Amino acid sequence: MMITKLKAVISLVGGQVSTSDDETFEYNSGQTPPTATAINAELARLIAEYEANDYQRQRAVTYWPLADQLDALYWDKKNGTNVWEHHIEAVKAKFPKP
Repeated sequence: MMITKLKAVISLVGGQVSTSDDETFEYNSGQTPPTATAINAELARLIAEYEANDYQRQRAVTYWPLADQLDALYWDKKNGTNVWEHHIEAVKAKFPKP
């Protein structure tokens, strides 16, 4: 996912904003255009937030599909095992929350 200045502007003013080049923005009536400094600060904040949440994206693609997790939970309960729990713990250990 690419964090753009347009996303920063939308985050600052809300609603719809359009651009053709990610440098010049067209605002709707009632929206106050933010300063370049505010846009750059918001862009930096959004990028930092995205990077800080990388562990969530890594976990999401590593966890088993939900159907497989439910099947593992069923068999764990049926057999007195904890395969599902070990899988979840392994993923969380591999991609820890910062």
